[in-house]
Amino acid sequence: MLGGGEDPVRRRLLATAVTAIAAKQSGAVAVLWAESSHVTFPPAFVKLAEGLKTPKGPPLYLWVQMLGIQNDDQTVGVYTTGLEAFGHREIEIPRSEMDLGDLREWLHGIILYVLENGPILRDGETIGMTPTHKVRISHCPSKLDRPGTVVCLGEPLQ
Repeated sequence: MLGGGEDPVRRRLLATAVTAIAAKQSGAVAVLWAESSHVTFPPAFVKLAEGLKTPKGPPLYLWVQMLGIQNDDQTVGVYTTGLEAFGHREIEIPRSEMDLGDLREWLHGIILYVLENGPILRDGETIGMTPTHKVRISHCPSKLDRPGTVVCLGEPLQ
């Protein structure tokens, strides 16, 4: 269901619907979405999967994990797992002074935009939440020692 040449989002929508049926079965203790190493409590998976029936967009929180980190200087960072399954580079934001919840929400919007528009996060360009909040995009080795190149969203530009 997850492989093949058809649209990767469409394939995962189908896989999510089938997985939600399995998650409703008695004895289900967890749902592992292997592409992102994401483990979800079955009732939570079902609730998020039922959102597929509304026009809110795909259930990214089931497919792509956004893991937050606390840095020694009290800033936060976040990185993704699961974007490679869609043919995109993983994203890392190693340091931000934003609130972790706001940072994850901003990253969620970026991921949706990338899934809809393709690999648009180009090395050397900038992206921002507002016209005054911009960060540089770079394609670099992972700060977390993951293999391959990731999209790094760096420090705010002055």
